[in-house]
Amino acid sequence: MLRALAVIAFASFMPVACDTAPRPHLSAAYGSYRRVDNTILFELPDTGGYLVNETPLDTPRIISLLHEVFDPRPAEFRAAFVRDNPKRPWRDVEFLVARARVAGVEVFDADRSGWPTPNSYERVQS
Repeated sequence: MLRALAVIAFASFMPVACDTAPRPHLSAAYGSYRRVDNTILFELPDTGGYLVNETPLDTPRIISLLHEVFDPRPAEFRAAFVRDNPKRPWRDVEFLVARARVAGVEVFDADRSGWPTPNSYERVQS
């Protein structure tokens, strides 16, 4: 009986412990990737789907889009950035990373890499 109560208590604690785990994150750009300025920025809006450079992404075309943009460039300049949204599941970020790797593109966290936000564009132009 005591053992059964211990199992129930442990099982009821597990979901809470999993929910408090820190969210993974992508790394900041490094080396030559830090000098990339003409690239792709993926965003994950609350409403679902993906934006690429503020335009809705046709998801089935993602790999061909990445090849189109990055194939002409040397490998050290094939970098895309993701502006993560903690309201979206981490698997949505993993989806982008997996597709980018198929196309030979490295993916980095936009915010950790100092990538400008839309608000900073407005401040610079004012």
